[in-house]
Amino acid sequence: MNASANFLLVASICVLGGGCATDGIPVRITEIRAVQTGGEDARHAGLSASAATNLFYDVASRLDSLGRVNPPHQCHPDSTKPTSVEYEVSFTPEGASTVGLTMEIDGKHVIFRGDTDVDPKSLAALQKAMTLCRESLDKRQIKYRVRTFTTQEFLDHK
Repeated sequence: MNASANFLLVASICVLGGGCATDGIPVRITEIRAVQTGGEDARHAGLSASAATNLFYDVASRLDSLGRVNPPHQCHPDSTKPTSVEYEVSFTPEGASTVGLTMEIDGKHVIFRGDTDVDPKSLAALQKAMTLCRESLDKRQIKYRVRTFTTQEFLDHK
């Protein structure tokens, strides 16, 4: 086989396999779940939607120390979940993959979820971002639960 035929074969394998290969990229997801309350009075029992939103924007404003930040925004509402609200922000540490941080308010819980590819720099940035969330919850004396998933574990859990 000549060099140009080898090149075409390798290029075809890369192009055809590219879509499948990217689906298998391992992603790490960390989730912090707190109870949602209806108002500000029961601070220690849970987190109100307005307090959670303020906390999310506060954490987002501190992510610039970890990398280039895309501004936080509210996601489009899911018509199948009328009581659910979701916000997201992402940042890209130098030399690493993008780290995403979302906050979902579902009527029962406030869920902070971070995700990134499994490479050392991205994982370190994800850990720092989630630490900012935990510190903000601790400061408000909000109880929460932390769990870490791979992509497949997260999909199986839903």
